[in-house]
Amino acid sequence: MKPYTLDVLADELNIALRAIRRGQPTLQEAQQLTAQFREAFIVSDLFPNESGFAQGVEARLAVIQDLDLALERARAQGAAGDERLHDIPFLDMALQRSLAYVAGNLDGIPNR
Repeated sequence: MKPYTLDVLADELNIALRAIRRGQPTLQEAQQLTAQFREAFIVSDLFPNESGFAQGVEARLAVIQDLDLALERARAQGAAGDERLHDIPFLDMALQRSLAYVAGNLDGIPNR
């Protein structure tokens, strides 16, 4: 597991969320993006997450981890690894709702 500072984690989550939000990565590429956060967590005992920034990072991390599970389910249901995310209807809708809820407008980049 890679150690993260809150700022670095936020930056890397934003990069992954931007790419996934556009729907352009293939299922396999998206799985590679989300896998790096599979075991990540924020230690709130040492650093209380009372700030809005920390809570936002925590929320984005939760979405990425949920998306990782959703991508696994899509593969298990027969979605091809080379299929683009926006071409998988049920996954595209779930992605858009999750990302719209937690990510908002990441650095001014709207949904597709």
